[in-house]
Amino acid sequence: MLQQAVEQLLRQRGWEVVSEGRVVTATKNGGELVIGFVTQSEATAFAARIEGSSAVLAAVLLEPFADDETLRLEQAGISCFSREEVEDVVVNALQGRADVGDVPFAQRLEGG
Repeated sequence: MLQQAVEQLLRQRGWEVVSEGRVVTATKNGGELVIGFVTQSEATAFAARIEGSSAVLAAVLLEPFADDETLRLEQAGISCFSREEVEDVVVNALQGRADVGDVPFAQRLEGG
């Protein structure tokens, strides 16, 4: 459900969206954004799958992660966001609240 809501928000912001499993790839104006919706056990496979990508990379952590696992993803160039953080952005956006623009995940949706 969360993934579909994020896909909807991306489309509303002009992104072309394709999803494969729990990985969303969005393109707009020559830019690319890849968002993985991952559990801790899937994190290594996700990182390997997108290794070397020139896209802006993000992971929505569907469960609490060990700090070292989050650090490893971030060192690989993947911005990490908790499920709760993303849910807040989705709910606020659906309610039409304009104050989500300062939230890092919301900035990714806008292309930043």
